[in-house]
Amino acid sequence: MNKKSTKKNLFSYGILLIVIVGIMYFASVFNTKVHDLSYSEFIQKMEAGEVTEVKITPSQSAGVYQLTGKLEGYEKKESFYVQTPLSDSTVENIVLNSKEYDFKITTAKDPDSSMLLMLLVNVLPILLLV
Repeated sequence: MNKKSTKKNLFSYGILLIVIVGIMYFASVFNTKVHDLSYSEFIQKMEAGEVTEVKITPSQSAGVYQLTGKLEGYEKKESFYVQTPLSDSTVENIVLNSKEYDFKITTAKDPDSSMLLMLLVNVLPILLLV
């Protein structure tokens, strides 16, 4: 075999590998089930003790907290999603209920906030003035 046919075969196997990985990725993404809950439904389920875990992500630009998590009886790839008001009382209510009903709380930082953007917004006007 010459080098040209070897490269051709490796290229074919590379494309095949990319296609297989892509199919597996899309199968796992489309296999997840997300339930959209209203804030009042979430509060009812939390006070009923059905919540097992919650992840809190603030969104300053939208003015909401984005909550994701699991309820009792959910399968491995099943979760819920809720948008709540961006207020201290919302988080306080969730923390108090987590102590009472013993569910896990995790937090994430605001995906819209970046250090570079904050630096540009705060430093750029000063540089323009100088």
